[in-house]
Amino acid sequence: MKYFKKFLSFILISAICIMPMNAEAAGKNVTSSMKKDKAIKKIVRDICSYTTCELCEARSTKTKKVSLKGYNALSIAAFVEYQNGRVSYTSKEIQKATNNLFGIKPKTNSIPSIDSPKRRWISKSTGFRADKPYMYSGGDWGAHQPSYTIKKVVKVKKGVYDITVTNKLKILDEGKTRTVGTTYMRIKKYSKSSYKYKITKIKLKGNGSGY
Repeated sequence: MKYFKKFLSFILISAICIMPMNAEAAGKNVTSSMKKDKAIKKIVRDICSYTTCELCEARSTKTKKVSLKGYNALSIAAFVEYQNGRVSYTSKEIQKATNNLFGIKPKTNSIPSIDSPKRRWISKSTGFRADKPYMYSGGDWGAHQPSYTIKKVVKVKKGVYDITVTNKLKILDEGKTRTVGTTYMRIKKYSKSSYKYKITKIKLKGNGSGY
């Protein structure tokens, strides 16, 4: 009985020690204050133009982790830059845009030609601008427009936030809007970005809906 009481005391003390750690790991819900933050709204708006497109093209209901390295990171940056009016890039320009989003500068020798099956949203230029060796190589939204709603912002630790976003698609010629999935992203304070943050993780969860 004596040993049982000691064992029980040990379990209780361990539980007391562990509970605050788990509570801290879960983070603090700061949605009401941070979803209105201009910097957060801007980076969410820009990246969700890309994630909405990915969700619509995939038409999947599975959770997908997005690679934020190498050519894929350059490609995402090109997609975002195109939404903001830029269609061609030097190596330094596309690397700067990628660093702005993700805090990295991948080598541009991974960018394929426009005829390559590996090509996504950026490819080698077809030659219309010799001073800009890379170009946006995707389509446009046509009669559609991406939209989003920030559903949850959790402060993981100082300067680090997990954001849950509902991705929507406006169908302009029908005057309708439908939900296409969810973006889960983590951002971290980053002084070298115009957003003031960099994205360190992205996961997507679709509902099977496309364009």
